Amino acid sequence: MIPNIEMIKDVPQFREWQSIEVPETGWSMQHTFKVTDRHGQAFILKVDDISLTGERRAEFDNFERMLSLGINVSKPVSFGVCNGGRSVYMLMGWIDGVAVEDVIKNYDGKTQYDLGVKSGKILRRIHDNSPVDSGISWASRFGSHIDNTVSAYYNTKITIRCEKAILDYIGKHRHLLAERPQVTTHGDFHVGNLNIMPDGEIGIIDGEICNHSDAWEEFGGIVWAARLSGRFAKGQVDGYFDGHVPEGFFKLLALYIGVYALGHVVRAVKHGTDEDAIRDIMANTDFMGAMFCDFTIHIPSWY
Repeated sequence: MIPNIEMIKDVPQFREWQSIEVPETGWSMQHTFKVTDRHGQAFILKVDDISLTGERRAEFDNFERMLSLGINVSKPVSFGVCNGGRSVYMLMGWIDGVAVEDVIKNYDGKTQYDLGVKSGKILRRIHDNSPVDSGISWASRFGSHIDNTVSAYYNTKITIRCEKAILDYIGKHRHLLAERPQVTTHGDFHVGNLNIMPDGEIGIIDGEICNHSDAWEEFGGIVWAARLSGRFAKGQVDGYFDGHVPEGFFKLLALYIGVYALGHVVRAVKHGTDEDAIRDIMANTDFMGAMFCDFTIHIPSWY
């Protein structure tokens, strides 16, 4: 029996599907299904609580925008309400390929770097020509996020090794948030959401946290690339900036990754605090600190 299949039986295309699978997912609260129609064409169906209709509509619209830019993304097919009005769904085209995080170590250093460059160029296209006016400055928006994250981190009662260094760095560099423009972002741009397609190009398979933010803040997810391949991470930065990294980028990146480290603890605790989970938290945050020599430098070691 397929879990939660009852919630999708009133999706209009349901009767056309010949097979329904439930792929493995991470921490997402979405219900995700891989469905295949009678012609053998595969799609991904994502289902969320009806209260998230606005967020999912923004994600669907952002994928339409990315598709119009010629970016390899899951093609938006349909959007609507299901589960008797209790849920919202998105039906998207399936992207063939393998996740970058699963295979990047199998490639030589030059190929890793070249794939990183491709991903950086894609990210730049997502950000370009998409300025937004949220009505609230980025310094105010992200400043509030910092305060909330620090408070939530303390509530976990977990102390990471580079805690003081992170908090000191954040305190000394918050001024860098001033005057940062906001753009439409992917929201979750990391190696787990990037596929290497059969033709060797990069495809984007998820965008659940589509948002408006400082473009450089989206580089927080580069941590997961750097843990697997410093060459890929360097390529992503070089590809994004066409080899000309502006002054100030890495200082701000260190700030974002410092906040990301604290937020990682908060999010991880929400999803379980068994012994293995705690070890994983510590390993991840240790790596984030080591990238910047415990935040005594701002250019990451892999660059």
